[in-house]
Amino acid sequence: MLKKIIQNDKPKIKIEKDNIDKLLMLITLIAVGLIIYLPISNYSQLPTEIPNHFGLDGKPDDYSDKNIIFLLPIMTIFITLLLQIISKFPHTFNFPIIITEENAPKQYKIAIRMILWLNASISFVFLYITYITIQVALGKQQQMSPYFVPIFLGIVFIPIGISIYNMYKNK
Repeated sequence: MLKKIIQNDKPKIKIEKDNIDKLLMLITLIAVGLIIYLPISNYSQLPTEIPNHFGLDGKPDDYSDKNIIFLLPIMTIFITLLLQIISKFPHTFNFPIIITEENAPKQYKIAIRMILWLNASISFVFLYITYITIQVALGKQQQMSPYFVPIFLGIVFIPIGISIYNMYKNK
C-alpha cells in the first residue's frame, strides 16, 4: 500500500492546448508585460518612498524605498514561469480522484486549465497591486480598493472549486 502512495502510477500523456488555454497564456503574457512596463515607465516620477503594504481597508500602512516597485515584477515573472512549467506535468499533480488511462485526458485538461487560470489571475492581481502602488505613490489615489481582498480570494478560489467539482463530475 505504501509503495502505491509514493509511486506515481498516473499515465504520462501530452495534452494539447486549445484556444481557451492559449488565450489564458496570452492574458498572462500581457499582464507580465504590463507589470514590467509600469514600474520602468513611472520610476523617475516616483517619490523616494512608496507604499509597500496595504491594510485590509486598502490604505497604505508601510513604506519603503522606491526600488521596491521592482519586486512584484520579479515575483510575477518567477511565479508565472513556475506555473507554466508545472502545467506541463499534470501526471505529477495531486488529484481528488483516482486517475486512470480512461479519465486521464479529461482530468489533466481540467487541472492544466486551472493552473493556466491561476497564472493569469495572479499576474493580473500583481499588476493591479503594482498599478495602485504607483498611483498612491504619485498622489493620484489615496488607497487600494477595500474590495481587493474578497475579489482576490474569489479570483483564486472559485476556479479551484469549479475545477475540483469538474474533476468529480468527470471521474
